[in-house]
Amino acid sequence: MRPILHHQLAQTDALLVDLGRQLARYNAGDSDTEAAVSTLLAAAAALYERQGRHDLQARFLAMGAELVTARRGTDPRTLEPMRPRRDGVRRTVFRVLTAAEAQIGADYRQTLSKLESLREQLAALLATGLERGLLQPLIGNGPPDQATLQAIWAALTRDTGTGGAALRINLQFAVYDVLLLIDDLLAPLLRPATPS
Repeated sequence: MRPILHHQLAQTDALLVDLGRQLARYNAGDSDTEAAVSTLLAAAAALYERQGRHDLQARFLAMGAELVTARRGTDPRTLEPMRPRRDGVRRTVFRVLTAAEAQIGADYRQTLSKLESLREQLAALLATGLERGLLQPLIGNGPPDQATLQAIWAALTRDTGTGGAALRINLQFAVYDVLLLIDDLLAPLLRPATPS
């Protein structure tokens, strides 16, 4: 099953917002940052598990293990006792926060890039469909509803001029993402003209 990228992007964005809060807490010297970061890492691992992305789940579980190891007074990198313990835990929290930011940020940018690629492919496909006269009978005088969006996509997939490109999109992306972007791309064309 292909992932729904809009949903993935929203979930990753929520993680980034939480991560930003934890970084602000760390920067402010909040003494409760360690527990909050641990909660963030567990939430990230759970999210990636639900998405079936077990490589990222394992990465966030490993970051959580680093914090647990530091809390127990052992340097997670050398496995030597930390002296002083509090400074070692703080360094570990910083290291984990920066690693989490790098991973979640990369995941967000990758998902956004996939959506932008889909947007570009659909824009070209819709332009071809409009040129070929496929869409005009389906487009009404306002924003299209779900049934209209599905009819537009079906027309593009059945046509000999656009069907091959539509098939490639169907193989790579969830229909939900396709329909949302078709709606977004057609919106400027369907706005009522403003009187001048």
